[in-house]
This record gives sequence, C-alpha cells and structure tokens, in this order.
Amino acid sequence: MYNDRSKNMKKRRLKIIANPVSGRGSTGRSIPRLREELAARGFETDLFLTDKRGAARSFAASADGYDAFICVGGDGTVSEVINGIDLDRIMPIAVLPAGTGNVLAKELKLPRHTGRLADIVARGSTVSIDVGVDTLHGRRFCMMASAGFDSAVVHRFSVARKGTMHMWQYLLWGMKVVESYAMQPIRVEVDGKVVEKKAGYVLVSNVRSYGGPLTFVPQADPRDGLFDIFVIRRRRKRDLIRFFSFGFLTYLTGQHFRMGDCLHLTGREVSLSSDAMVPVQMDGDAAGFLPVRLSVDPRRLSLMVPAPPA
Repeated sequence: MYNDRSKNMKKRRLKIIANPVSGRGSTGRSIPRLREELAARGFETDLFLTDKRGAARSFAASADGYDAFICVGGDGTVSEVINGIDLDRIMPIAVLPAGTGNVLAKELKLPRHTGRLADIVARGSTVSIDVGVDTLHGRRFCMMASAGFDSAVVHRFSVARKGTMHMWQYLLWGMKVVESYAMQPIRVEVDGKVVEKKAGYVLVSNVRSYGGPLTFVPQADPRDGLFDIFVIRRRRKRDLIRFFSFGFLTYLTGQHFRMGDCLHLTGREVSLSSDAMVPVQMDGDAAGFLPVRLSVDPRRLSLMVPAPPA
C-alpha cells in the first residue's frame, strides 16, 4: 500500500507550485518557512507562484529535472496540478493544505505544519490513489464530480468570487441558488447499465469527505478502483435538502444514513447526459455542462503521505 521512495530521490530537487492568495493569504507566509525546512533536510527548491486560473496546470506540465512536486494551496490548486502532470512519469506530489475545504488533505491526514510536511517529503512514503477522468473532455479529478444543484452553486460562485473565499460564502450561495434552481432530468448509466432516466442530482465520489461538515461515504477508499455514486431519483428540492442533511449527520456520527429515493452504487464508469443545460463540477471547480463520461484510472496518482504506524 505504502512505498518508501526516500532512497530513490538522488537529485533531491523539488518544484513548489503555490497559490499565494489561498488560505486568506496564509500561503504567502508559510512558503519561506517551508523552503527553509526543506533546505535543512537537504532539498533544493524552485518556487512557482500562480497568478491566474490555469497557471498551476501549466507549471505542473513541466517536470524535467525534478524529483517531486509540492503543491501549496487549496483543492482548486491541487486539481490544476493533477490536470497538468504527466501521470506516466509517476511524479510524486506532496500537498501543504492552505485552502477552504482541503478535502484531499483531510482524506489523507496531511498536516498544515511546514516542518511536518518537510519530514513527510524527506521520508518519501507515498500512496497511489485512483484518478477520475472525464473521457469526453479530458479532465481529471481525484475527489469528486457532480451534476445538478451543487454544481450550479459552484458555477455561480466562481463568477461572483473575488479574492479569498470562505466556507460561509458557499453556504450563502447555496441558499440563494436553491430558491431559483430548477432540477433537470439526468440520464445515468453505470458500467453500461441505465440506472435512472430522470434523476434530479448525481454525485460521483472517490473519497469519504464532500467538504466542510459533510460526509457521504464514510467507508470510501480512493484506492479501490471504484466510484461511489449517489443518484437522487426524484426532482424535488426537499430530497436535495434531505440528502445534504444526511451528509451532515454522517459527518457527525460516522454512520452512513440512507434515504429511500437515493440510490447508492459503486462502479468504474459513469455516463451522465441530459437534454437540458445541467452544470457539472469536479473537485470543487466549475467543469462545464453535461454530458460527461467518467472513468476510474486505478491508482494512477502518487501522493506523499505520513508513514503508517510501525
């Protein structure tokens, strides 16, 4: 499950890709400390600061001369790096979480402390997790993708967003959107079988946490080669409210709450389509509209993680 790469890092040169405005500006303060901690452990670092959307993806596309990437930022920065790297090179990534949700960091128990992250890099312990791929558009995700209500929130929030963001802003936009959002029918296929023709909402997850105080799959494993898929069968807003309420209860108790009009399936391929303009989000970023065809690429992303207990 875990691999020790410390003996293989001969050049000990790292590429740091950082979003300086994430974490309410805390990233800018943590970068010098991180570089000092890494230098003390024998690493050379080159710093690349993002200044616009897509910059992290461009920086990640070039890995020549580096042994690993370090991503400093939130889930959006991580998502861009994952979409920029060449997965065939098996370039490990370390993540210093500095965003609002930090879903991936919570999933893998990654520290915010620069010294602890430097220790993880020096140890070189990695784990390989599944990557989701939208084969219609060539976009990757490692946490989740969805179509429907929450995607509409993400789309509108991304347009209105200015500067750093806070969790309460997501909640505020959620309350605004739920009043006006019209749930459109979604056709859902899982591993080639039609499971619903007029679903109201679909969540395709690779991890336990959804973000914030919400958990839908406490037993999810990002290394099992399977998506966890939730399908709200009816187009009723009260079902949406119940679904997200159950996510809150699962977060609090660790128990998986089920609702009658919601399917929970697992699968390797998910196709979603609609005659309407149904928005899509992937890893918390706006990702266009349906249709999408999502496939699992098993254990394709190498991430540096704390070493397992002895």
